[in-house]
Amino acid sequence: MWLKYFNRRNPTSRKSSFFLLYVWLLSYLVICLVMSMTSTFLYSSLVKTTEEQVEQTHMSNLDKVVTQVDNDLSYANKVYSMLSKNDKVNKLIYDELPTVLEDKYSIELAKDISQLLSTMDFTDVYIYFQNRNIVISSQQRNSPEEFFSSFYGNTSVTYQTWQMNMKSANMGNYLSVQDEDGWHIDMMYQLPIFIENTYVHATMVLRISDTKLKNITGSDRASLAIIDSNDRLLMASSYDFPKIGTYYSYSDDIILQEEDYVTMCRTSSYNTWKYLYTTNNSKFYKKIEHTKHINIAFILLSLLLCCGLGIYFSIKNYHPLNELIKIYKRQAGLKEDAPHNYKIVKEALSDYVNSKRNLNSIEQNKHQPIVTAYLTGLLKGTNPKTTVNLPFPTELFSVVLFRPYNTEKLFGSDNNMDIKETENTTFFIIQNVMEELFNKSDYCKIIQIDDCIAGIYCYRDEHSSGIYKNGIHSAVTYGLSFIKTNFQFGFDVGISSVRNGMEKLSFAYNEARLALGSCSAADSGIVFYDEIYRESLAAEKSFFKSFTSRKDALIVNIENGDSEGAREILDTIFSQCVASLNIEKTKIILLHLESAVLSALNIAEDEFREEIDGDIMHSMSMDNISDIFDSLTKITQKVCDARKEAGATVSDNTEVSANAETYLPKIIDYIRTNYTDSNLNVTAVSEYFNMSSYYISKVFKNTTGESIIEYIAKLRMEKAKRLLESTDLSITDVYLQSGFASEKTFSRTFNKYEAITPGKYRRNHKM
Repeated sequence: MWLKYFNRRNPTSRKSSFFLLYVWLLSYLVICLVMSMTSTFLYSSLVKTTEEQVEQTHMSNLDKVVTQVDNDLSYANKVYSMLSKNDKVNKLIYDELPTVLEDKYSIELAKDISQLLSTMDFTDVYIYFQNRNIVISSQQRNSPEEFFSSFYGNTSVTYQTWQMNMKSANMGNYLSVQDEDGWHIDMMYQLPIFIENTYVHATMVLRISDTKLKNITGSDRASLAIIDSNDRLLMASSYDFPKIGTYYSYSDDIILQEEDYVTMCRTSSYNTWKYLYTTNNSKFYKKIEHTKHINIAFILLSLLLCCGLGIYFSIKNYHPLNELIKIYKRQAGLKEDAPHNYKIVKEALSDYVNSKRNLNSIEQNKHQPIVTAYLTGLLKGTNPKTTVNLPFPTELFSVVLFRPYNTEKLFGSDNNMDIKETENTTFFIIQNVMEELFNKSDYCKIIQIDDCIAGIYCYRDEHSSGIYKNGIHSAVTYGLSFIKTNFQFGFDVGISSVRNGMEKLSFAYNEARLALGSCSAADSGIVFYDEIYRESLAAEKSFFKSFTSRKDALIVNIENGDSEGAREILDTIFSQCVASLNIEKTKIILLHLESAVLSALNIAEDEFREEIDGDIMHSMSMDNISDIFDSLTKITQKVCDARKEAGATVSDNTEVSANAETYLPKIIDYIRTNYTDSNLNVTAVSEYFNMSSYYISKVFKNTTGESIIEYIAKLRMEKAKRLLESTDLSITDVYLQSGFASEKTFSRTFNKYEAITPGKYRRNHKM
């Protein structure tokens, strides 16, 4: 009926319809058959493997039991050997002992037994001395009745059975004991070894618990049995045990199945005992067989169901497919009797995908300028005129800036390429390569902004933002290697920290620009803002740690009129500012020092103060930090000169002259002795003579006509000139031995007095 339905719907292509339906149904049938056969094969293999594993497990457990019991028997023989040679045992058996000695030997023997138990793996050991009617164990010494009551009271053993076994002369006799803890085997050995008239003087008993054996097997459903060559049952660990056969009816590694039981056998190499391991596996095998039948029935049912579904979906889905093929035939200009096959459907879908791709490409090209303008506004901190919905997965962003270099190698030897075309091609390459690499893990949009290529990198989750350096660094490194290899140019990269929110993109953009500006110092060309920010914080901390003390020393030098000392401190502060701070912070420090210098100006003339204020106001309008530093140096020199003039005006010439004869020779002698010390200055001299720096400078100036600083400088200059003329010392050694603090100060002072550099002075005088 369903074939007539298809033929009626499409009479012009009846053969093609039949062929398509047959193939459709046959494919369902083949798939179902393959799956069914595979399932059956796999299940059968699984059952066989499971059976082999169960048998191997049982045999492994049996081997463990044999090893354990053989070890226990070996230990039992050692204990028997030790106790049979024990002198206390022999005395209790053969000697006539008074009660006191009997008690003494009993206690000592109990200690020996306890010590043996600590080294041997036995539950308990005791000896029954029949001639003395006592039992001695590791814990107690009792009469037989008392010992039996405490040791066997909760078991199935009767006192008569126990006594009979105690008095039996059978070497290696045993007693099977059951209590609340399980089953135990009490192995019995007669003492001494040579028994006269079959009379047993003493019996040693060692208890072996089958709980340990059950733990070895790992199963409570397994049963253990031991028989000797005389068909004597030595041990049976469970009531649930099949009928025990004869000794020679069992062979090693042969599995016997009797009704619901499976029995495996091992022969001990120690004493030829046979160990039987029996388990009831009937339920397991029946369950496997039952499951196998269910699986086969399920496979057959699935086969019928799949065939029915194949027919149903063939009827249901063929009509829309047939209509689709007819529509495409009309659109493509094919004849109605053209065959119906899947190739036509494939061509139709391929044409649709290509047309969709072309439409998307056109739409994206139209949309690109709007996206670029929108993202540029976010990076520069301006409000974009339009809002664009981009698939940013989160609000976690970083900005990655690319600065290409060697782009002239992009077109090889063609030097006539337009610069704009080169920039566009460079941007196109970086955009396609890096967006593909970045978008494998997160999302990135790359645009061209000003003189850079910027990437707005958005993280898919907080985890990826926590390890952003590894992911970005790996992608950039691979992209840089790929572009260098294939396009012959490279790029530097500056990467911002992670920012939360699109409104923070302008901050991230500035951070990336700062990082990109530091790329020249990086070998890899990849710089993270976090790293340079952390380094700048450490440098700032180091600078401000010593800034306050240097500023205080600068004020002291200015108050004393020591312009040279003040200039040295200013040089040190300025060099550290340049090395540790950015430009803006350096400006703030220099302007702060100008204010500090002005505070040291304690002069009444308003015109001079107004002049200094004007200089400071002028420096505040400067942009270049070198110009600000020059202004600070000039202001410092003016204030130092003013302090000198103020000290000279206020000085009492009579007092200075009166004290000069007393102090001046000592001052000059002290300076001539210590001028090679780079720390010698007005402050050091005043502290040595316990005078104010102002007064001692006034005494020296009024008496000699020159300042202490000038006198020290001249002494150092004379020393330096002698060393330059008469030795081959380096310039560094010359200024250090002459007392100058730095090479810069030495060169400036030398040029001031000699109007020539130290090196040129040496060459002239050597010639």
